[in-house]
Amino acid sequence: MTKRVVGLDVGRKSIRAAQLRFSAGKSPCIEKLYEIDLPEGVSEYGEILDRTAMTALLGKLWQKAGFDTRHVVIAAGSLHVFAREIDVPQMSLKRIRESLPFVLDGVLPLPADQLFLDFYPIEEGVEETGLTFHGLAVAAEKNHVETLVNCITAAKLRPIAVDFAPFALLRSSFDNSKSEKLQIYIDVGGGATYFLIAKGQVPLFVRILPNGGNDIDRAMAGALQISEEEAESLRRAVSLTSEAKDGAEVRNATLAALQELLSSLSSTIDYYEQSHKATLRKACHVTLSGGVAKLSGIDKVLEAAISMPVTINGQFRNAEACDGLKVKESEESNFLLAIGLALAEVNNA
Repeated sequence: MTKRVVGLDVGRKSIRAAQLRFSAGKSPCIEKLYEIDLPEGVSEYGEILDRTAMTALLGKLWQKAGFDTRHVVIAAGSLHVFAREIDVPQMSLKRIRESLPFVLDGVLPLPADQLFLDFYPIEEGVEETGLTFHGLAVAAEKNHVETLVNCITAAKLRPIAVDFAPFALLRSSFDNSKSEKLQIYIDVGGGATYFLIAKGQVPLFVRILPNGGNDIDRAMAGALQISEEEAESLRRAVSLTSEAKDGAEVRNATLAALQELLSSLSSTIDYYEQSHKATLRKACHVTLSGGVAKLSGIDKVLEAAISMPVTINGQFRNAEACDGLKVKESEESNFLLAIGLALAEVNNA
């Protein structure tokens, strides 16, 4: 039996979609990839501002891409989701999910009745009160998710799942050959940065940092007295590790604008090491993706900031390109989230 699913990534300036084909006994196959520009005023930081325009764009995307299915998996991401490590008594997942509003009361920034809640068990434990599950509680703002779902259904598409964006990125990024090693995945988006620690395809720790490419452009624009659009263009053209005098002003402004993000990442690693009595800096490798990952020399800059080896994630994993699919190698990383969302259906094929 063959099944097709489209992963839909609503980003900062565009909507990206990936159609995957699932067949029993075969690796998932990427059939189609398509990206459409997102006009200003339609969406900002993951929040849909113009539902009518978004619905029309989705219809246009399906028409131009020629997708063969209307089944869609979407992401709950950006600053509208939260993840926390918790320990709960061992019981069925159904009962754990029912208990989450009480377990997380006062822990999350919004009341439980304004959130969709879920639990991802990681490992079993034992406490004085009995057996426990240690895992990740994930919360997504209902208003954010429901607005996107309404636009999708209005475009005559069928949303079949809402996935946690960091989990989706892990799905399309993890390396099976390193399944027994701890890995750190960092994805720097426009409005937020996803920080995830995993062992193979099992997520162990997630943080969503409120720093992203938008903040870098804003800081550069202020320092150089230019527009944010000009700042983004300039930072993409400069080498962060060059010592040449030509471009030094832009390079220094870019490095200065990166400091808040670099500091947040280093502090997050420090927190995990201290709270888990772990030594990530001696045992881990970092994989970097997102728009900032395309800056020349960013891997060396990040390595110096966190004292860990860094690799740029430039291609998708755990799915194969179907015959006839043409995508530039430099553009593969743009579709990591969309592909990872579609891969959520791999066990349902």
